[in-house]
Formats: sequence, structure tokens, C-alpha cells
Amino acid sequence: MTGHRSDGAVVAYCDHIDWHRGCVIGCFIEGTLRAVAELVFDDLHRPTRVEVAVSVETQWQDQGIAAELLRYAVVIARNRSVRTLYMICLIENGRMRHVARHFTDDLHFCEGQAEADIVIPFPTYLSLCTEAALDAIGQNGALLEQFTVPWLRQDRASAIPHTP
Repeated sequence: MTGHRSDGAVVAYCDHIDWHRGCVIGCFIEGTLRAVAELVFDDLHRPTRVEVAVSVETQWQDQGIAAELLRYAVVIARNRSVRTLYMICLIENGRMRHVARHFTDDLHFCEGQAEADIVIPFPTYLSLCTEAALDAIGQNGALLEQFTVPWLRQDRASAIPHTP
């Protein structure tokens, strides 16, 4: 991520999302949203193309989160019979260009931006099950997180009492 947004700016942006034509995937770490991927479909009823944007907080970058969010975005698009996933990033955003290259070698550069078209295969039973499993993992994780013991969330070394 090259820019930073205030909580108010994020809330204002979310208030204007067309939830019928889009989908947002979040990465929560210890109950705090640290990264998102937003998908916007070209057509409400029969989408063939989806634009995706990925944003990861600076301190959580370089840990594979963006690649996992993009992988999940591909699964969601695939299961809706989308043929192409399209993403744009600034040329100086080498991290996102690197992530895009995991999914396609076809990057185009123009006017200070890098554009990637990721061709998506047809949905399969396995891709449908993958999306269902990922949804269940996310829902169960959110549900069970409220029951975790506070000291398990701390760094393990600081949670174990030291005896001389």
C-alpha cells in the first residue's frame, strides 16, 4: 500500500460500495482488519470481468497476505463464471506487481500504472468446495475468537512466567 487512509475515509468509502455488484474479502488478525481485497463485477447478472483492488497495512506486508487475498478473489470470481480478473497498481508498487506475477505473466505498463489481466478457468466442484470451506473457516474463526483466553493472544515468550 502506498497511501494511508483514516478510519473516517474508509467508512465513507464503504458507505458507497454497491454491494450487489461487488464483494469485499477481509483479513482479520487478532480481531483487527489488516488487509482487504475488493471485487467489482462488470455485470450484476452475468459477470464476465471483475476488477480487484488489494490493500494491506504496511506492517503486515511481505507476509503473503496480498497473495492469499488475491487467490481467494480468483476463487470467488471463478465460481461466478467470470472469465477475466483485472487489476491495476502504480508502477512503483513493486510488491503488488510481484503478487500479480504469481497469477499472470501478462502485465501491461501505461501512464504510470501496471495492469494485469488474469484469465480464470471455469468453475469446478473443487473450486465451489474451496470457497465454501474458506467461508466456513472465516465464520468459525470470527465466532471462536471471542472465546479465546487473553494470554493466548500475547507473544508466547511473554505469556510464560519466568522462574529463576
